[in-house]
Amino acid sequence: MELITIGIAPEGEQAVWKLSRCLSEAFAPLTMEPGLPSLHWDIDTDRMEVVCHASALTYSAHEHRAMLCRRTALGIADYIVSELEAGVLRGLISRHYSYEEPSDRQKIEGYCWQLLYDGGSGEAPKSGEQEREKRKQVVAKETEDYLMTHGKLHIHGFLTFRLSDYRAVLREIVQYAVDEFVMEKQYQDFLALLRYFVSLQEIRLPLVHLVHEEDARFRLYDAEFEPLDTLSADRSVAEMLESEMQADDRIVSGLIASSPRRILIHTTEPQLQVIATIESIFQGKVEICGNCRAGAGRLGDCQS
Repeated sequence: MELITIGIAPEGEQAVWKLSRCLSEAFAPLTMEPGLPSLHWDIDTDRMEVVCHASALTYSAHEHRAMLCRRTALGIADYIVSELEAGVLRGLISRHYSYEEPSDRQKIEGYCWQLLYDGGSGEAPKSGEQEREKRKQVVAKETEDYLMTHGKLHIHGFLTFRLSDYRAVLREIVQYAVDEFVMEKQYQDFLALLRYFVSLQEIRLPLVHLVHEEDARFRLYDAEFEPLDTLSADRSVAEMLESEMQADDRIVSGLIASSPRRILIHTTEPQLQVIATIESIFQGKVEICGNCRAGAGRLGDCQS
């Protein structure tokens, strides 16, 4: 008895076998349940279909039919999220956003995966498996409802013309990713402007020490380890930079106003983003102190 037929686009035999594997995994929990009539899936690589057959009429009963549709929907959802989701994201980016450079599209795709697996900015981090399971459930719910009244389903057509909730989730993710990409591009453009500005400056100080102190703040000192008053340098420049940059990056404005020939950073955390930003702006002028011992800000240890 033929119960359900699932078709997919002609993408090669591997696609049919991957779908079959997803269905087998979805039905695996039922193998130990007593009283269920046996069923099996036939794989037709010529027609690109997987067909479910049962050896009894029991699956025509509502209770067993619902179970069959639920498990089939979970297998289809697993296949869509695992095998087709990346292509759907790429299609959304291409159709709705005019980024011709492949590198730009790849960066947006990268942001998409970060958002899908990390829960998005502003939320508590979530594991990739949890996020994947949520999307699978969205797909499975609509797929199950469809299978209860239809014996045949073509996955690519179903994905294109149905699954509106799932596609809405992905469209929102793409929009967030594009916003992140635009903000990052604007920030990188701003850093490029600062690099150009620094290249035009006259040197004002031979050396500035940037010290990561015990209160986790950065402070500026001159070559003699005297506190550096950047207000006396060029406050207009500092104010312009502070208006554009985040609070954590405002130390950069002090460095630009001081216009040093050399910047020596004293820290036990050289991986911090603000340090990477400084290195990007003051290319060739930045060194990380190699004498700093445990506990930042011990100036007596770093008379470099």
